[in-house]
Amino acid sequence: MLGGDHSVAYGLIKALSEKNEEFGILQIDAHCDLRKSFEGLTHSHGSIMYNVLNDISSVTKLIQLGIRDYCESEWNYICESDFRVVTYFEKEIKERQYEGESWSHIA
Repeated sequence: MLGGDHSVAYGLIKALSEKNEEFGILQIDAHCDLRKSFEGLTHSHGSIMYNVLNDISSVTKLIQLGIRDYCESEWNYICESDFRVVTYFEKEIKERQYEGESWSHIA
């Protein structure tokens, strides 16, 4: 799936898990979406990837690309994920490009 509303992604990922024992997700986003809840809602745009990783064991890896906004609990989740979640922050990507690395090398 490319793009789409956050609520659509969960259903597709759940369906994929019924057909695949293991798979990973490449998330291109400005936000981690790893909050346990957002503004009191456990099924919100801020918690979609948290729910996916906690509900769907077939998802063995989440690669996040371009993240620029996250909270402390999301940072802790990434650090405690034992490399199940790998995050490439927008700031680090830009710094590497500034130092001369090409996008194709970074990617």
